[in-house]
Amino acid sequence: MAYTRSDLDAVNKAIASGLLEVKYGDKSVRYPSMADLIKAKQHIVAEINASEGRRKPWVFRIRNKGKGV
Repeated sequence: MAYTRSDLDAVNKAIASGLLEVKYGDKSVRYPSMADLIKAKQHIVAEINASEGRRKPWVFRIRNKGKGV
């Protein structure tokens, strides 16, 4: 499914209001919990970014074994 900015706006509005039901055009989806709604938001953001050619930013983690720094 191709997501749009209006889909993302609908999810953001539901999160802000504390509702678990989101309307996408003529469809309505009820999420079981706020955590599931937030996961859906993350999925929509990732899909929109991928369709626009944006990549996930690189994350570098440096570990220190306790020596030096």
